[in-house]
Amino acid sequence: MPIADNKINFKKKRNGAFFNSNCLSNNSPGEICRIVCCLVVTASMLAACGGNNDDTSSTAFGNSNGAVVQKFGTLTERNSNPQTDTDTQSRVVESFNDLSLQLLREQGDSEPGVNTINSGFSLAVAMSMLQRATSNGDFNFIQQLLGVSDISEDRLYSAINAIDLDLESRSNEGLELRSANQLFVKPGFELEIDFLDVMTGQFDAPIADAQFEAQPEAVRIAINEWASENTNNLIPELLSQPLPDSTVLTLLNATLLDAKWRQEFRDIDNLQFTTADGRVQSVAGFSGNHSYQFFETDDALSVSIQYEGSEVSLMIIVPQDIETYTANITADTVSQRHANAQSAYLALNVPNWTTKSSIDFTTLPMTGSLTGRALDMTRMSSDPNCCAITDFKQEAIIEVDKDGTRAAAVTVIGVSPTSAPPVVNIDRPFIFMIRDEPTGLILFSGRVLSL
Repeated sequence: MPIADNKINFKKKRNGAFFNSNCLSNNSPGEICRIVCCLVVTASMLAACGGNNDDTSSTAFGNSNGAVVQKFGTLTERNSNPQTDTDTQSRVVESFNDLSLQLLREQGDSEPGVNTINSGFSLAVAMSMLQRATSNGDFNFIQQLLGVSDISEDRLYSAINAIDLDLESRSNEGLELRSANQLFVKPGFELEIDFLDVMTGQFDAPIADAQFEAQPEAVRIAINEWASENTNNLIPELLSQPLPDSTVLTLLNATLLDAKWRQEFRDIDNLQFTTADGRVQSVAGFSGNHSYQFFETDDALSVSIQYEGSEVSLMIIVPQDIETYTANITADTVSQRHANAQSAYLALNVPNWTTKSSIDFTTLPMTGSLTGRALDMTRMSSDPNCCAITDFKQEAIIEVDKDGTRAAAVTVIGVSPTSAPPVVNIDRPFIFMIRDEPTGLILFSGRVLSL
């Protein structure tokens, strides 16, 4: 029965509380600081591709009238005590930071002279889940992209789980920090049990059967409400149109920070800001005389503004040459600035700003080679040539003012059926040539009129 008009509720338990799409935060943007990263990986693959998940169980999902049904392998809940160590977690954090800053550099190269915003953490988590589906060369490429070639899969996924749990522990009365994952799968597209168990056990990523073909509008509503719930309604409509009928898998990650500044700021109206091309602008901003973590070198100064609880902060780096600094920034650069910063009492003036970015990952060196070819995803399904990435994009926005920050990013990776190669029959008279390819010299030529 079509359910286009139905309201689909989602409940996911985290830290003892349920987050429900019908009970979103009532806090206004002017009252709290939010940083949101939402990542969606949309996969459209051959429905005939299959593994073996005959033993999986399923339950009703919200009030979708069967349009979406929750599904599990042998595990039905997250591993809340992952076996890991601080050294592995530190290496994963450094690698993910390198990925984020590589994205920052390549985005700057592809969009010179413009403001940019991107989400790196959600990309890293989603790519880690995608890695678990891949084999051979594709697995190795993603492993190198993530910078985790020296970390075994089991250790990597346990470390990601532990890091995520640790991030959630930062929450307090003035700060909410959490990440969520979800897979929607077309009935009939079978996933390997081991893949399902890693998604549930280490990534806390429930898998739900979704009627992409039979009830596309209901599934669209389901995905949008999941995104809305897990971003406190900052991304209320992830999908404006139903996904294509051929879609069999949609993977989502959302990361949310909903926090107040630790200190109070006041509005200012006439902050003088010099642009990259030398123009002077008078802009609105915010100001506060407080103690901040501050560090200055010949090439840049940096200052960190803390959020409620003092465990999460916004670092602002102001270089002498923004293009040169962006081109050379690394995770070690940021770590060193943080380590060398000292508390200083400052009259800090910061401009309000809003930035939007659209990133096409197919044009970036770091990810471009993943597109335009079949992927080996045999650890998720049985057909090694069923899948090809056709869309790989990110939409991102950030807004900053005296009350804090609102930022959101949505990344879409579309995987479509690998088209069968065109059939060419040499069934008529033909000409042939034997050529030396480097020089183009024709060594032999002729024609065949009959056989």
